Amino acid sequence: MRHRIHIAAGIALAGGVALLQPLTAHTQTQPQDKGPPMVVPDPPKPKPKPKPAPSPNTAPAKPAAPASCDVTHAQLCLEMGDKYAIGDGMTKDPAIAVLYYRTACDGGIAKVCRKLGVMYDNGDSEYGVTKDPTQAAAYYRKACDGGELYDCGELGDMYEFGRGVTKDLTTAVYYFRKGCDGGNKDGCDGLGDMYAYGHGVDKDLATARQLYNKACKLGDWYACVKGCKLGDQFACENEKKRFD
Repeated sequence: MRHRIHIAAGIALAGGVALLQPLTAHTQTQPQDKGPPMVVPDPPKPKPKPKPAPSPNTAPAKPAAPASCDVTHAQLCLEMGDKYAIGDGMTKDPAIAVLYYRTACDGGIAKVCRKLGVMYDNGDSEYGVTKDPTQAAAYYRKACDGGELYDCGELGDMYEFGRGVTKDLTTAVYYFRKGCDGGNKDGCDGLGDMYAYGHGVDKDLATARQLYNKACKLGDWYACVKGCKLGDQFACENEKKRFD
């Protein structure tokens, strides 16, 4: 009996192992197929804000003169300015011409400085230049220093009356004299006025008469009139010729 129990126990034990083995095999963890790795997309970039439309009252910026035009090539700048001024080989654009003229003036071409001085002194709508006596005086000074004697007389006038510059009679005398010494009639006439009225110099009618005489000989009829009033015979004769 005891032997049979052992046998039965052996059978039960053997059966238990047999039973456990399939169960254990069945319950083992199987590897899971995770698939491709998840890719996290970058956050969307913000869209650029649209630029505001330009105001209809805002004038477009004028283009600068090209790099080939600088103060070391002043003559080229002058020629390009003239071409834009009349539309020679390119679209006519006087406003761009002014840009070239400015560079030419800075490069030492005195006659261009004079041209700009006149533009700013009187205003020139064709070239888009607004009347500006201060700018005019600056360009007249450059022109005068460069040998344009007409502008010396103009600058003397501006200093005499304080137009575009601080009134300074001594400086006015300086520029009138510089122009007159170079043969400019306006300089001689202006300097004659300074001596006639004692502005910036001691009043001296004899010197005023001589200066009016010189201006009269250079073709200034008004100087002839003033000289004649001071007793200059030549001035009186030329004053009458105007009406002959």
